Amino acid sequence: MNRVQNMKTNKFLTGRYCKAQMFFAVCLSFLAFMITSVSHGATFYVDVNSENPEAPYDTLETATTTIQVAIDYSQQPGDIILVAPGTYDKGGTLNTPPDLWNNDSITNRVFINKAIIVKAISDDPAETIIKGEPDMQTGIADCGEYAVRAVQIGSGAQLIGFTITEGYTRKNDFSSGSGGGVYAEHDSIISNCVIVANQAQSGGGIYEGHVYNCEINNNKSLKNGGGVRLSIVRNSTISENTSDAGGAGGQGGQYFHCIIADNVAASGGGGLLQAALAEDCRILRNKAGGAGAGVHSVTTVRRCLIEDNDATMSNNIGGGSTNSDLFECIVRGNKAGYTAGATGGTLVNCLIYNNVAMYHASGVASATLIKNCTIVNNTGGNAGLRGGGTIQNSIVWGNTPQNFDGAYTLEYCCFDDDGSGSLIWNWDDSINEDPMFLDPYTNFRLPKTSPCVDAGNNLTWTAEDLDLDGNPRVSRPDGRVDMGAYEFQFPPTGIIFTGH
Repeated sequence: MNRVQNMKTNKFLTGRYCKAQMFFAVCLSFLAFMITSVSHGATFYVDVNSENPEAPYDTLETATTTIQVAIDYSQQPGDIILVAPGTYDKGGTLNTPPDLWNNDSITNRVFINKAIIVKAISDDPAETIIKGEPDMQTGIADCGEYAVRAVQIGSGAQLIGFTITEGYTRKNDFSSGSGGGVYAEHDSIISNCVIVANQAQSGGGIYEGHVYNCEINNNKSLKNGGGVRLSIVRNSTISENTSDAGGAGGQGGQYFHCIIADNVAASGGGGLLQAALAEDCRILRNKAGGAGAGVHSVTTVRRCLIEDNDATMSNNIGGGSTNSDLFECIVRGNKAGYTAGATGGTLVNCLIYNNVAMYHASGVASATLIKNCTIVNNTGGNAGLRGGGTIQNSIVWGNTPQNFDGAYTLEYCCFDDDGSGSLIWNWDDSINEDPMFLDPYTNFRLPKTSPCVDAGNNLTWTAEDLDLDGNPRVSRPDGRVDMGAYEFQFPPTGIIFTGH
């Protein structure tokens, strides 16, 4: 599957997705405009097979053979360096003066130390490759003092259209130990690149920077951040990265419209660890030896699919999510030793189903608050929900071996009263009736005849909130919010539908 096809698979979850994609497309168009229209003084060419390199390198016929020569020749911000297809794996530039070697010093194959644009001529990143180099002192490819990072990018610079591979760093906790593939300043840009098979102490693939439309695969970190660390990543695939610590997919940073899949962490956060935000992402099939195979300690997770993540390697907690606040998310098919769906955090407008635990809760444990969620058909462990707390406007149904383990206060909820748990609820607002899902196994939307329709409590946030499909939480002016993650949509007042 090519990069463009990969990105097209990232359509899911809510009716808001299309609007978000349109906004993102506008952002990408603006980025392209900035790249093509920014004021620049010169264009330089690089071709590893050039037979007549001659300054000022302003034609392909006189192109220099190394990218660094063109960078060093550039004189002003906004210059563009166009790179012909080929493999660029020779030479190296130290990022500090040789006589000032320090903890941050490292050799880079390419050091973009100016606010310029370095862009591959080919539209296929596979045709233009920048390769770093491992430290071979121990006889195996490894990080170390003699490693060569692939690329370092300074403030305001852009890197576009390359495959970045086999970059390594030193083994330390300073900047020279970060970003085996790319070490980027926070305001630099990496776009349309493939970042593959790099290694670092932290941030195996990329450290910091703004990342657009990239594939970040098969990178490794000796500490946190196998794929990326502290980057802002948009419309990218982060897959099959590993970490000897946590955050195999990414540690820190923000993620928008990304596929984060098949990453493996020795400790917590197989997919994401300690990120500020994950929005409209697919977080799939990640594994963790610690807590949170999908996401761990992510401040906000919004409109994400968290599916088939596995925290059973060390019988740990949080197959889907640990200590993260989830909004409008689907959490399904995750596995864990203890609590397969979500542990800790707040859950709002979420669907949590078909998660499997060996012990404790299969669905949700120790959540600080659960609002307008549907928690169904989770199996294993002690119960679907464990640890106690308050549940509002939600549906809890069909979890086995029982629904509750602990003391829960239910407010305006529909629940399967199997006699489990220590429950506080009121007949005037909560119900034990079958919610009548459109399909009790695969489609948890409600028909008009469901007892859960217009049976919830309109909270302060309800009027402007949207359900899991992106529809208004209250679909008619005089209505009440429904129980569960999906809102039945009444037709607008005054419209008459006719059959055809």
